[in-house]
Amino acid sequence: MGKLRFDDPRSPAWIPKETKEALDRYVNDGLEPGAFLQAVLSNDLIGACKAADENNLRAIVAIAQHIYSNVPMNIHGTKDIVRLWIQLGSATRFGAPADQIDAISKALEEAPGRKHS
Repeated sequence: MGKLRFDDPRSPAWIPKETKEALDRYVNDGLEPGAFLQAVLSNDLIGACKAADENNLRAIVAIAQHIYSNVPMNIHGTKDIVRLWIQLGSATRFGAPADQIDAISKALEEAPGRKHS
């Protein structure tokens, strides 16, 4: 796909800065995003629309395009996958025992709906 024009609703320029930062924290550190991003990451369109503020609602197409193009496929797609990614991030940050981290990793790997990248 070629470069998107600014006025194209799929353009990353539409994504609010705070939303992009929260998404980056989710991807990089497994930090729990707000209800809107959790719904988007879980493929819950109705939940996302209900939780969105005006800016995110306006940018929902660009956010979905960004996730599709830039977020690893194995950390979004269902509520279980999102929950497990957040649990793994928390366990890693707070120094959980290796067997707990391994168990969460295995559950994430085997989660229904998980796509392999």
